[in-house]
Amino acid sequence: MHNMLVDVYAVQHPEEYGVSPKSYIRHLYALGILIEFPNDQRLYWATPQSGKPVPAPPKPDLLASRGALTIAHALAANDDAAYQRAVREWAEDVWRAYAPQHGIYRRYLAAVRAAGPLVLPSRIR
Repeated sequence: MHNMLVDVYAVQHPEEYGVSPKSYIRHLYALGILIEFPNDQRLYWATPQSGKPVPAPPKPDLLASRGALTIAHALAANDDAAYQRAVREWAEDVWRAYAPQHGIYRRYLAAVRAAGPLVLPSRIR
């Protein structure tokens, strides 16, 4: 849940957390993985066994609308279950807002998969 909160916040605030093309695509990619493949840590952490990094695509233009929900939606939760639901709702809302950039995410995902077998970094295992 913490990773989802970090990535959705970063995607919603790219002026601060997505300045470089690398950071922009990594947060967009991470959010997409958390939404579409929520139990796949290898895809989330995306470390090719070959050790070769996947190059970041050029940074796209920033979107004017980045979702209707904000972190305030999660902070309004009154217990852990409600908080987890709220973070997920927020993430899904932002992911829908980023639909114009899903193609960028999908091409990056394909490049990650093509880079070879993925391994979890030692700090995650």
